[in-house]
Amino acid sequence: MEALPSSSSLASTYLPPVLEDPTPLSKALPYLVSFLTLLQHVALSIWSILQWILIFLSPLPALVYLMSPLIFFLDLCVAIFLTSPYRALMYILEAVQPLYVLCGVACITGGIMGLSGRWISGILVRWAKNEQIVMEKNEYVYREVDDDEQDSEEEYDEAEERLRRARELDQEKARQEILRRQRRSWSDFRAKRKESEKRESSSRMKETGVSLVYSASRRGGIDDTLH
Repeated sequence: MEALPSSSSLASTYLPPVLEDPTPLSKALPYLVSFLTLLQHVALSIWSILQWILIFLSPLPALVYLMSPLIFFLDLCVAIFLTSPYRALMYILEAVQPLYVLCGVACITGGIMGLSGRWISGILVRWAKNEQIVMEKNEYVYREVDDDEQDSEEEYDEAEERLRRARELDQEKARQEILRRQRRSWSDFRAKRKESEKRESSSRMKETGVSLVYSASRRGGIDDTLH
C-alpha cells in the first residue's frame, strides 16, 4: 500500500495564498499624522501671535497703574449714574409690578367694556335714529296727506269760487246783454216812433196843404161867382 501524504504537505500543496488585509488603524494613521502636523502648525502660529501681543502689551501694567485713579473714578461714576439707578429702577419695577399688572388688567377690562358699551350704544343710537327717521317719514307722509287734503279742499273752494265768479260774470254779462237789448229795442222803438211821427206830420202837412189849396180854390170860385 502507498502511504498517504501528510496534512502539512496537503496544506502547502492545495491551499491558495491568503491576501493580507491592512487594519483600519493603519489606514487612518496617515490622516492622523497630517492632522497632528496641522494642529502643531496652528499652535505654533497662535503662540507666535501671543508672543507679539505680549510684547506689544508689556507696558500695559504700568499704564494701568498710572491710570488707576481715573479708572476708579470712572468706575465710581458708572456705579453712581448707571448701575445704582438701574438697580433702583429694577427694584422699584419689581415692587410695583403687581400694581402695574392690576392696573393693566383693569385698563384692558375697562377698555373692552368701554368698546363693548360704545358698540352697543352705537347700535342703540342707530336704531333710535332709524326709528326717529321712520317716524319723521311717517309724520311727513301724514303731513303731506293732510297738506294734500287741505290743498284739495282749498282747490275745491277755489274751484267753487271760480264757478261762482263765472256764474256772476255770466249773470252780469246776461244782465248787460239784456240791458243792451232793451236799450237797442228802446232806441229802435224811439226811431220807429220818430219815423211814424214824421210820417204823421208829413201826412198832416200834406192834408193841411190840400185843404188850404182846396179852400183857396174854393174861395177863388166864390170870388169869380161874385164878380
